[in-house]
Amino acid sequence: MRVTKILILALAMLPLAAFSKGYYAGGGLGLSKFEDNIPASDQEPSVPNEISDSEAGFRIFGGYKFSPNWSTEIGYVDYGSAKGAFKSLDFEMEATGIYVNGFYHWVFLNNFSADFQLGLIRSEGKSKINPPSEIPDTPGPCEGDDPLDFCKNKDTVWGLSGGLGLTWNITEKVGTRLQFEATTLKYDDNTETGNASKEQFKMPYRIGIDAYWKF
Repeated sequence: MRVTKILILALAMLPLAAFSKGYYAGGGLGLSKFEDNIPASDQEPSVPNEISDSEAGFRIFGGYKFSPNWSTEIGYVDYGSAKGAFKSLDFEMEATGIYVNGFYHWVFLNNFSADFQLGLIRSEGKSKINPPSEIPDTPGPCEGDDPLDFCKNKDTVWGLSGGLGLTWNITEKVGTRLQFEATTLKYDDNTETGNASKEQFKMPYRIGIDAYWKF
């Protein structure tokens, strides 16, 4: 599914090459902050709360610059997959999304600008936990043919983003930028399991560096 989304977005960007001034496309790497808040269960050991981790991901994007001060872009972002352990409990969180951003660029030097960003994100988040079995040589509560409901969760949500950045136009065609992006993304239980809606984890912010080509 993730590969399909990337291919669709890449194909959608191909027509940008047919235009000249104003259009750009690129990609970059980033570090995303994951914060886990899985509620404790009746199983032992119980699921810990407030675990946090930062993981690397990537994004690809295409956009249009209306003027030296205003631009908009669409893109696909992979926030990465955070893995960790608390005592004997293994956990994993991952998220991806498609976004639309608007930018205001304050040009303070010929080749540099400070960027102010506001955007909308459609994101899918997944969480998985794996408490060990209390009985040696037997599957844990999240293994086997009938895992418990809290073991795996998936949620698709809308969120807002806002951020600050710095852009350096290296040449007339090539540029790079550093961005800090805060989001409102929060992922809940998978409603298909019949669980009540409870926050599983959230994505408070992402820091990334991108490179792009101007057509």
